[in-house]
Amino acid sequence: MIKNIFFDMDGTLINMDENEFIKIHYNLVKRKFEEKGYENASEIAKVIMKGAYIMPQNDGSKLNSELFYEYCKDELNLNRQDIEEPMDELYRTTYQEAKVTASKIDGMDDVLKTLKAKGKRLFLTTNPIFPLIAILGRLHWGELDENNFVYISNYDICHYAKPNSNFYKEIMENYNLKPEETMLIGNSYEDDILPAFDLKLRSYYLTSNKGDKKVDMAGTHEDFRRFANEIK
Repeated sequence: MIKNIFFDMDGTLINMDENEFIKIHYNLVKRKFEEKGYENASEIAKVIMKGAYIMPQNDGSKLNSELFYEYCKDELNLNRQDIEEPMDELYRTTYQEAKVTASKIDGMDDVLKTLKAKGKRLFLTTNPIFPLIAILGRLHWGELDENNFVYISNYDICHYAKPNSNFYKEIMENYNLKPEETMLIGNSYEDDILPAFDLKLRSYYLTSNKGDKKVDMAGTHEDFRRFANEIK
């Protein structure tokens, strides 16, 4: 019986135009550091954006956030507080300008409520390359409630990032989850489905065309909604 369900977020629970989000996010960061009086605000923004892609290289020896701020320190000679305080301010204010890059996927809020009502433990396993406040912001843009989840990944609690299967393994170990009782739902074959196979989890690949890819289960969002309603 499936007792635990891991959910990716972007493309799985919410619609997200990733390329447009990156452009807007970069401009928001640049503008924030200009407001703070930094003449090299564009360089700071570039390093912060690149830093998000450093975290998948984490070997587990430190938190993703620690790796990120060490990278920023090496590149910019700015300490964590110098970066974190303006970014936290950004996420509480102008971050909402990036909302135009995300939208609700019809029915996914009902899916979460249905599964929770059936006693399933739901885990939000989005790539942990952002702080919790930023992840919750995107979740809200998709009109979803964080209270449906017993766990929400973020860079302050994770030592790995996708596509490293240790990202999922760490969660399973921390919550004493059994592979045979856990299912992973995602729209990325490399980031979600392959790690599920590595850990012997069941998986549901959200796609309209699986091609010749090896899958456990696959289908569209509409197919998955039907599956969620039928799951015991």
